[in-house]
Amino acid sequence: MDIDPAILEQLRQQNAQLVGQNAQLAEQNAQLTQTVAKLTDQMDQLTGELRRLREQLEQAQGAAACQAAPFRREERLKKSPEDCGTPGRKAGHVGAHRKVPAIDHHQEVLLPCCPKCGGSIHDVHPVEQIIEEIPPVKPVVYKIVTYRATCARCGEVRSRHPLQTSDATGAAGVHLGPRAIALAVALNKHHGLTMRRTCKILRELAGLDLTAGGLSQMIDRLADRVEGDYEALVHQIRGSPSVHADETSWWVGGPGWWLWTFTCPQVTVYRVDPSRAAKVVEQVLGEDFAGVLVSDCLSSYDPATYRKHKCIAHHLRAIEAATRLPGQSDPTYLRQWKLLFKSVIVLHELWEQKVLSDYLKSSKRCCRRNQSSPQHSWIRPR
Repeated sequence: MDIDPAILEQLRQQNAQLVGQNAQLAEQNAQLTQTVAKLTDQMDQLTGELRRLREQLEQAQGAAACQAAPFRREERLKKSPEDCGTPGRKAGHVGAHRKVPAIDHHQEVLLPCCPKCGGSIHDVHPVEQIIEEIPPVKPVVYKIVTYRATCARCGEVRSRHPLQTSDATGAAGVHLGPRAIALAVALNKHHGLTMRRTCKILRELAGLDLTAGGLSQMIDRLADRVEGDYEALVHQIRGSPSVHADETSWWVGGPGWWLWTFTCPQVTVYRVDPSRAAKVVEQVLGEDFAGVLVSDCLSSYDPATYRKHKCIAHHLRAIEAATRLPGQSDPTYLRQWKLLFKSVIVLHELWEQKVLSDYLKSSKRCCRRNQSSPQHSWIRPR
């Protein structure tokens, strides 16, 4: 059967169009395949980054519920035994030994004969040692009788003894002296022992019977007495040219509390507060703080209107993390910031070593000498 040439030509044209469309679709399919591969790689990177951030979040949440430094150390900061190296000081260090204290007692142990067989001995010479020992600890108990009277002008008055730490009498009339209280507070607050463990040490080593509740109340009374000294420290730190601030989780019968630290070269102020908000910063430093507040990048420090300086170490860690982000192909800008911060650290170290300050002083003297002596001018006359 004969086919109309016009229809055959039309079919050929349609076939050519289909072939072209097929080639175009194949090219698009190849492009889409490459795009899918790139997106898959990015998704894998983002999945890994998400997993890492979740692990960091879990560690941070776990650390927030634990006792904070200086009585604990994060696992990531601990070194393995292989990385610790050889214990002790490095070779060539200056020797260290116990200094000879003041002698309270001098005793001599004679050797008239052999202590083993009782026979005669010869070539006897002395061997000296100095021994420091803690004397047997037994509480010294004082019974103090004071008197109370009425003054016509002042009203009720009382006589006082230097060892008195409370005016309570009756069932609460047995007290600890000032040295015993100082030891208990040092064990609990400075050395980080619990109330019960502090009471146990006082009972076993010093013979002082004290309950955990009694110790807690005693510390509260002592805190009330030193409140004026604390306020004086706060007032002193508010006048400092710069203050470094930081905060960490703190255990106060449970999680959710924070230990704030505000420090300068002369004073350090601690504040335990259930809040981590900006109001704590303003309550400690006040509204009129004229110095520079140095802190990390926590948002709690941002609302304050003081002059601020952010910790360079935190900036360097943020830059290092940014260089590892997906899609970071050209970290030149970040490297320039890193170089700037590193230069600041080096300049600060040189300034502390007086290298930079001495250089600047000599440069100023040279400039003044050049200005006063035209023949030594750096500028060549025309």
